[in-house]
Amino acid sequence: MVLGFILSGDAWGVFGGMCVRDLVSWNSMVDGYVKVGDLGRAHRVFDEMGERNVQSSLWDGLLGSCRFKGDVVLGEQIAKALLEDDPLNHSHHVLLLITNCKSSA
Repeated sequence: MVLGFILSGDAWGVFGGMCVRDLVSWNSMVDGYVKVGDLGRAHRVFDEMGERNVQSSLWDGLLGSCRFKGDVVLGEQIAKALLEDDPLNHSHHVLLLITNCKSSA
């Protein structure tokens, strides 16, 4: 459903009208923008969340999307935040490496 609103351009208006926005609704918005390839907006929504105690899978999803789209600049910004929050999670390092390798291919 969120994806349909994103594709029609109504997602942010609907989201803004919600009385309660929780982690699930924020994650749905970010994931929807990632799925349509709008990484910039996905990152802006993520930045507006405020609550930073989120599962790293959301961060990994954003970073993986950067790899898929070849957006190294945004990928490096996300990776920097990931590595600050969880420096021992090796999956972040691997995704960043793959993102950089794809961009140089």
